[in-house]
Amino acid sequence: MSIKVMAWAWEQATTSSGEKLVLLALADHANDDGQCWPGMERIGQKCGMGKRQVSNHVQRLIEAGLLGTTRRCRDDHKYSTYLYQLNLTSSGSGVPLGQQQQSSTGPAEAEFRAEPSVENRKDEPSVSSSSVDDGFAEFWAIYPRKIGKGGARASYRRALKKADHKTLMAGLHLYNLTRPKEAHYICHPTTWLNQERWSDDMNTEPETPEVEIPRWEPCGKCNNGWLYTTDDKGYEYAHPCECRP
Repeated sequence: MSIKVMAWAWEQATTSSGEKLVLLALADHANDDGQCWPGMERIGQKCGMGKRQVSNHVQRLIEAGLLGTTRRCRDDHKYSTYLYQLNLTSSGSGVPLGQQQQSSTGPAEAEFRAEPSVENRKDEPSVSSSSVDDGFAEFWAIYPRKIGKGGARASYRRALKKADHKTLMAGLHLYNLTRPKEAHYICHPTTWLNQERWSDDMNTEPETPEVEIPRWEPCGKCNNGWLYTTDDKGYEYAHPCECRP
């Protein structure tokens, strides 16, 4: 347990006692960089909660910008516990208590970036709301699903090392044209950036227009395009009229 990180956790304002408990439990496991990777069950045992409650509180902490997560993988490519990154530059005194590691951050739901390993990135600068404008405000303004802003800002900063702002915005405009209509299928912004979705090859060809069938009117000598005749035995037969298309 890091005393500095625990002190930071106590200073943060949360909307519920449950969120505070989860934040303190994570801080209790964290190192000086604010990182830890306890399982959901372990956190639940420390807080007296079920896994679903823990997951909900983690999600709210992410939305508040206090926490980020990364999906970890073992050597056999199977998922392990999440890596939690406490955002030591947020809220409270606003002064970093340790060098913030810019690991992947994102929502504690279905979409995470899967990585075979997580490395320290101490050479990356801390990201805060007071950072010089690097285009993130424009990106956030038009992104179709606004969730996990703190994590998205950190991921955006890392994405700029792989592509410039113009390229990211061009990819985002294309994604907005081809994205799913249902909100829950829209990619989280952190995931979109971590997975380099701006380079996706989207199919933007317009849909084939429906063939317009000209309106047809009967000639007036038939019954809606049919002619009826009766033979000498009283049987009636229908024949298509010449006016039918």
